[in-house]
Amino acid sequence: KVSSSISDPEHTFYNYTSGRWLYNERLRLSERRRRFDIHELCQAVANSVGRSTDDITTFAKIAEGGSYRIFEATFQDRMNVIVRLPYPSTVPREYGIVSEVATMEYLRL
Repeated sequence: KVSSSISDPEHTFYNYTSGRWLYNERLRLSERRRRFDIHELCQAVANSVGRSTDDITTFAKIAEGGSYRIFEATFQDRMNVIVRLPYPSTVPREYGIVSEVATMEYLRL
């Protein structure tokens, strides 16, 4: 179940919490602020694996990088789904994915 405190705009789900900046910190934080409808996101996660949102036992932010915030949804049967949301400042978005794919292909060599 999704907590009502998640609707708080200062909730860690919506804000970067993994570091600090010495210069322009307010700007850097605002570039990484991403508001979204958590209920809709949980619905999309559940639909993607043919489940109900009632089957989600936990939904947690597990990492933040330079371009993405990463969440993990855990279902009652311990199945995990990883969700990656780009920051609004990540433009163009496809470059980040192309770069990650190229890196993974290089590492497989």
